Amino acid sequence: MVIFGEATVAQAEIITRILQGFCKVSGEKVSISKSKVVFSANTSPATRAVRCVNLQFEETCDLGTYLGVPTINGRVTRQTFVRLEEKIHKRLAGWATK
Repeated sequence: MVIFGEATVAQAEIITRILQGFCKVSGEKVSISKSKVVFSANTSPATRAVRCVNLQFEETCDLGTYLGVPTINGRVTRQTFVRLEEKIHKRLAGWATK
């Protein structure tokens, strides 16, 4: 799940309520150790630190991949998709030998 908001106290409280509501309705629990927060480059380090404490999430610059495709936060270059391209070539090579 990805939730967008501003780096304000009010937005952090809203995000917390959204997650609590989700847990209540779904019966699932939010895994704090797997939850991350990404900030805009315009957000000050002090604000970032306070929001991470408010949300109890670790800050990250990279959200990793989703369904094998990188989640991109910034400029997309050819290098962004090199791993995906290699993975596809390996799979095609395996099919060609069969």
